Amino acid sequence: MVVEDAAARYDQSRLARCGFYLELSSAAALTGLRKLVSESVIVPDAAVVLVGTSSGFSEFQSFSHLIAGIA
Repeated sequence: MVVEDAAARYDQSRLARCGFYLELSSAAALTGLRKLVSESVIVPDAAVVLVGTSSGFSEFQSFSHLIAGIA
């Protein structure tokens, strides 16, 4: 599964707001899942497991805006 960097960065930000700050390659698992659901390869209510093995702190990435926390 190939996903665009911009889509993976969007999902990385979404996961970080939920308390899961993952490296881009780990966040891309969610991007791939969303792509498979949109292509009807996986049904929307399927039970899936995504494994995030790398912390976002292991890579340098500058954000143009702070990632807002969950209130």
